[in-house]
Amino acid sequence: GDEVYFAGDIGRAGAYAEFVCVDARIVGRKPRTLDMVQAAAIPLTALTAWEGIFETFNVAPGAGDGRTLLIIGGAGGVGSIAIQLAKRVGNFHVIATASRPESAARCRELGADAVIDHSLPLAPQLHEAGYDGVAFIFSTATLDNFAQMVDVLKPLGHICVIQGGPSAQSVNVAPLMPKRGTLSFELMFTRPSTGMEPERQGAILNRVAQLLDDGVLATTLTTVLPWDEAAEAHRRIETEHTLGKIVLRVAN
Repeated sequence: GDEVYFAGDIGRAGAYAEFVCVDARIVGRKPRTLDMVQAAAIPLTALTAWEGIFETFNVAPGAGDGRTLLIIGGAGGVGSIAIQLAKRVGNFHVIATASRPESAARCRELGADAVIDHSLPLAPQLHEAGYDGVAFIFSTATLDNFAQMVDVLKPLGHICVIQGGPSAQSVNVAPLMPKRGTLSFELMFTRPSTGMEPERQGAILNRVAQLLDDGVLATTLTTVLPWDEAAEAHRRIETEHTLGKIVLRVAN
């Protein structure tokens, strides 16, 4: 049969299974140039970044027109594919954040035009780098730094976050009003779990596969661990200091 890849459905078990039933509409053709392990690192993060950048921001691929996009958490699993999509496919001017030298270097390797430190105040760093604000913000972190995001957002700007966290329960959105700004959430599991055009995810994965095969995008896989080190994989992720994606090899 065909070699395929997919991200799954949050309503179905099977993320750590050798075999799983899946809705064919959310399945895409596996990139020919990647092996199964490399391909496994792509679907969830690529769908999250694609939906967040192109669908949530309502900017078609290639139509970024050099507008500024700040990606908070650029070296992680989602951030590392988001930088590539935004820069190489979206034609945005990409500013990424990182808090360590190795993660900052990773962001630059992936195509970020500038890198700032998210552990420090954002506005002074952007100003020092010559930016008067950003048109879009794609955050892979929680809303803990929401006030800073609003501060650097340009009027009519748009913020998309993929993690709410406890701060989402009490975040003050009022400062967005004077700027007529927008706050959106991205969850790639929404389509398969609600039945809202799940076939779009299959189409996105096919598009991403072609971009990978054409060399426009690169896999974000950085670490492969055996099944008996699953706990170690989770421990590393919980540190929030991982670069790219960790893949568990379930079976040979």
